[in-house]
Amino acid sequence: MDPKYIRRAKQYGALLGEEVQNRLDAAEGALAFSRQFEFIEQELVRTAFSPLKSEELIFYDTSIPAGAKSVTHRTITQVGQADFVNHYAGDLPNADVTAREDEVKCEDLGVQYFYSVQDLQRAANFPGQYKLDAERQAAAEMAMRRKHDEIAAVGASRFSRTGLINSAAVPLVTPITGAWTGATTAANMVNDVLKLWTSIPAATADAERPDTLAMDTADHALISSKPYGVDSDMTVLKWLLSNLDGCKRIVRWNRLGTAGAGSTKRHVAFDSSKQCVKYNVPELFAQEAPQKSGLKIVTPCHGSTGFTDIRKPLAIAYMDGM
Repeated sequence: MDPKYIRRAKQYGALLGEEVQNRLDAAEGALAFSRQFEFIEQELVRTAFSPLKSEELIFYDTSIPAGAKSVTHRTITQVGQADFVNHYAGDLPNADVTAREDEVKCEDLGVQYFYSVQDLQRAANFPGQYKLDAERQAAAEMAMRRKHDEIAAVGASRFSRTGLINSAAVPLVTPITGAWTGATTAANMVNDVLKLWTSIPAATADAERPDTLAMDTADHALISSKPYGVDSDMTVLKWLLSNLDGCKRIVRWNRLGTAGAGSTKRHVAFDSSKQCVKYNVPELFAQEAPQKSGLKIVTPCHGSTGFTDIRKPLAIAYMDGM
């Protein structure tokens, strides 16, 4: 019998009589005893969260020293071009360089984890059975990494900073078909991707070329299953990987499901090298010594961010409304 029903029945013990009350007491005692035969699995099942895709797709620059107040990068551009001149001419065309500095202020991040006095007592009195310390530290570190992942992707509106997938400096390409569904033909999907992919070398006179294509999970699933051509084993995904010039990977990113204008799906083609885009991380994660606060032992943790630095916005392209 379910323990909750036994407890409810015992509330009416006086009405049920002494014999029934004794039987309920015996049933409750048997349940308590039966717990000795319960087997508890040692392996923990952890709740799954969305992958931290920014760590895979964006270079995390951790060379910046902790405590830095800002990050500045310098860009040098060569200008000028030779031309035809008259013999003994003194008005030769000039060649020069221009320099530009871009400074971004760093911002601090924080999180904490704690133990109660009772937690410490249990850890001392039941060694080997109470091990939440490592789990709580890991939870704090993961909480910090998730914040870094969010900032790298979309920035922080309170500081007017954007990330890789929502920068106003990146060109927006209009799809030919767009609004992909299961009914969208493989040819239309390929044409949309080709327009996005080739827009980067076309806009930069072939100076910049993408190597990575990212799209939302639903569209990635479509191209992974949609046959292309007469070969039933050739999917749109396989065709694109084989035929997009310079393509190293086509990945799915759940954040792109609503990253486009009007919360539409967005595809992103980009050069994933650190010369194009990187995420500045003066401090990924650090923790201080535990500090007593009332009946808690608190461990403060901190990090800092210099935000996403898109150095070559023309080496990235967006396509919305997919």
